[in-house]
Amino acid sequence: MDPCLQFVKMAKKNLGFRKKNPWTAALFFIQAAECYLNADEKRKAFQYAYRAVSLLEKFWSHGKNDVVLSDLEKALGLAFRVAPKNKREEIKRKAFRIYLYHANKLKNSGNLLGASEKYEAAIQYAPDGNKAEEALLKAI
Repeated sequence: MDPCLQFVKMAKKNLGFRKKNPWTAALFFIQAAECYLNADEKRKAFQYAYRAVSLLEKFWSHGKNDVVLSDLEKALGLAFRVAPKNKREEIKRKAFRIYLYHANKLKNSGNLLGASEKYEAAIQYAPDGNKAEEALLKAI
């Protein structure tokens, strides 16, 4: 039996009719993706990481629930690691946008060290050298 399937089942359970909790479901999908990555099943790892990204983005976009940003960043990083070539740019763009948003929120709240770390993380997802340089200058 597939040991990673337990995480998928728990995720789906949290998306059920009576128990609609997309954030918790996304966390289980992240666990499933990590499990499949460890089992070297990259296609399934991507499938569940991408599902987590979708759920967290949707949850976040409803009123900017910023508490999910760290989980969203984790899901995006995982999805990027195992993404097929045709999805890499889309995920890269999303990750860059999320990291910049999070960095700006931290900067505006006075957490300059946290902001610089997020700007630095954004650099790896920058679409081009100019955007990377801008993020690097903000980090400094």
